[in-house]
Amino acid sequence: LGGREWLVGDGFSVADAAVASYLNYVPIFHRGADLSKTPNTVQYMLRCAERPAFGEAFGAQHQALVVAKCNEWLSAGGGAGASGGGLLGALGLK
Repeated sequence: LGGREWLVGDGFSVADAAVASYLNYVPIFHRGADLSKTPNTVQYMLRCAERPAFGEAFGAQHQALVVAKCNEWLSAGGGAGASGGGLLGALGLK
């Protein structure tokens, strides 16, 4: 995701809907997760969560939570590259 905005092609697709629908639950079910070291993943999550359809599908409160958590991770990471096990490590799964 470092060199592209969406998973497939130049626009939001069904692939993004599938992946984003799982990623958006990270702040809820993995409250201790620190994704600040995976800025590309967090920026992708933020792009997905900022879409109006996201709020319509998951609700404004959930949308606000995901956006706030993504902004928190981006601020904490300072733009650092992925390290320490990547996304799985950040979730405590590696």
